[in-house]
Amino acid sequence: MKCSCCGEELGEQSVCPTCGTPNVKTMSVRVLDTSSTGGNVIKQMSGADLFENNKNGVLEIGVKVGGSRVCGSGYLVNRQGYCITNSHVVINDGKLCDVCVGIIAGEEVPARVVAVGTTDEFCSNSDLAIIRLNSVPVGATPVCFGDSDRVRTGEGIYIIGNSLGEGTCMTAGIISDNNREGMFMYDGATNGGNSGGPVFNGDGLVIATHVRGHLDARGNKVQGMNGGIPCKYAKLILDKAGIVYNTK
Repeated sequence: MKCSCCGEELGEQSVCPTCGTPNVKTMSVRVLDTSSTGGNVIKQMSGADLFENNKNGVLEIGVKVGGSRVCGSGYLVNRQGYCITNSHVVINDGKLCDVCVGIIAGEEVPARVVAVGTTDEFCSNSDLAIIRLNSVPVGATPVCFGDSDRVRTGEGIYIIGNSLGEGTCMTAGIISDNNREGMFMYDGATNGGNSGGPVFNGDGLVIATHVRGHLDARGNKVQGMNGGIPCKYAKLILDKAGIVYNTK
């Protein structure tokens, strides 16, 4: 059997030795209604399996900017320690954070900012940054990107992140609008600390980076309206930096 992300021969290994992606043989599947698919079986992993297979690729971020401490999320894209997060997690009042620490696979690891998106490069989707861990824990597993151009309104999604800075957890929802000013809008519950975390489709592939909850005219967060940056922009900033990642 080959790795679903990079194509490496797996044999009986449970985790790909090249990219760290779990062997799909370990994932349970559920069979959906096949009446409209010509008899072909549609397979998707359960939410529990999706979490187990991706939780060690999600980063809990703590940063110090001046006298303030800010929490956020991120996700590991390769075994060299490169991760995606939001620019606003690592920048405050135009200044980069003084200290950045990530917790991944249960281990705390120092990190540094490598690149920050700019408005000129990414227009409304500029709120992306790359950080690099000083080391990568053995148990950490990079995530795999999907195709954000194929995301449809009504599609189920899962959000994993450091909600309220209280540790990694998962919520679920649907894509409410697949093109809300160039971003995805979805109804999964999020809070401060989710910023920069991954949004997965039902196949366990990252389709977006969570950036914010929608605010009304008074600046209050609106229930059930969250925004995510399509993963093609994360790929773009990684490509510009010459950083490899897994995609499918």
